[in-house]
Amino acid sequence: MTLTGKAKELFRQYYDKLPPHTPNHVPYATFMGLNPSFKWGVYQEFADSRKILISVDAIDDWTSWAYQIHMEDCLAPFFLAYSSVDDGFEFETREQARESAIKKLDELLNQ
Repeated sequence: MTLTGKAKELFRQYYDKLPPHTPNHVPYATFMGLNPSFKWGVYQEFADSRKILISVDAIDDWTSWAYQIHMEDCLAPFFLAYSSVDDGFEFETREQARESAIKKLDELLNQ
């Protein structure tokens, strides 16, 4: 679960501005080495700061997982921009859906 290019730069700027005295704050290098499930919330909050809402939800009676990405638009605030189901992707685990959602976020921020 990593970002590249412009997305990585934006995330690093965001991370460096986080208050260092919060209970869960760790140095950036330590954060990058954490298990993806520990990083998810920080990436989600970073996306929020860019006015991009990411969610991962169970579908099909909890047998698979999907992500949705909502983006702010001048005509329709937070319209559904991307859905893994609409794109033909469902995932066996929550972690796979989260990883794919972060890859999509990376793609969007690097456009």
